[in-house]
Amino acid sequence: MKKHVVIKIGGYYIYNRELAKNIITLANKFKVLPIFVCGGGVFANAVREAYLTHGFSSKVAHYAAIKAMEISALIFSENITDSVLADSLDEILTWSIRGKYPVVLPYKIVSRANVLPESWEVTGDSIASLIAVLLGVRKIVFVKKIPGLKEWIENVCRFVDKYACEFISKYKLRAIVVNGDDLSSIASGFINA
Repeated sequence: MKKHVVIKIGGYYIYNRELAKNIITLANKFKVLPIFVCGGGVFANAVREAYLTHGFSSKVAHYAAIKAMEISALIFSENITDSVLADSLDEILTWSIRGKYPVVLPYKIVSRANVLPESWEVTGDSIASLIAVLLGVRKIVFVKKIPGLKEWIENVCRFVDKYACEFISKYKLRAIVVNGDDLSSIASGFINA
């Protein structure tokens, strides 16, 4: 039986077609149904810069940064044949069960859940963790740029924000960090799914 796994793609990797292809290949090999959540990357950084320059509210900055994640999702989805953009929990599960690869548009989901602080301390990692919890998915893989990392790491709290760490601990999620530049690291993450 295939298991759902939330895969949080760091903003650095949203343009990497080869990585996307390799993740799909590994997911199929290890019978995993991936649900992709993309970090905001340069788009979220642009929101932060505008926030610091123009001084709009932290609430607006928070939701604008989540919209930046949606831009990343749009770009990343182009790398995967049979991907679909999904902005609700029902859509995510429906498309996944139908053999498509959901790439999450998180704005509606996060704003409806309304459980995260409207702060820069909240990153795509905590949003991916929240989505895993809301979907009842027990496993999350964080794909990050970590030079020198050659295997997966289970002690994720030193690599993710504090709210992600709290979700992982409170809901007993199986969370690992892998290096997006190392295919064997990613493969070991799927083997241990």
